[in-house]
Amino acid sequence: MLFLSSKKATFIGALALSLSTGVNALWTCGSDQHVFPVDTSKFLVHFTRWSDSHYEDKTPWIRICLPNDDGTWTDVEPLGLNCAPKGQTFTPKQTKLKANLKVVGGQGCTGSENSGLNGASITYKDQKINLQHGGDACGPRNHGITCQFKK
Repeated sequence: MLFLSSKKATFIGALALSLSTGVNALWTCGSDQHVFPVDTSKFLVHFTRWSDSHYEDKTPWIRICLPNDDGTWTDVEPLGLNCAPKGQTFTPKQTKLKANLKVVGGQGCTGSENSGLNGASITYKDQKINLQHGGDACGPRNHGITCQFKK
């Protein structure tokens, strides 16, 4: 039988909650994305570079946010980036999109802790976004960068 004081029980409960939710939890569309309103004609791609990543031992990754008619987002499972020099192409089966999505990691794969995203880009159909200078298509960097694409 285990006896705990209320202070110890509270601490253990808080510790268990932080471990179960993950202090380094991955970015999610619903709780972490505050830049773009839901628009059913568009989707979002969140790119996290290696130095911001808590995914599979510092692997750069992307997460796609698909809009729902009720004004919420659906998170596609995160996809790790292999950092090939010419980029990686993700298929519709992987992304839940209608066409391939190509991601080039650039310095997001090889840069130092303080490096930018030079050479990093995301291409969907005829839309190509340079992640270092995404303009209005991307929000501010916050443990990664989120960019908006037309379906």
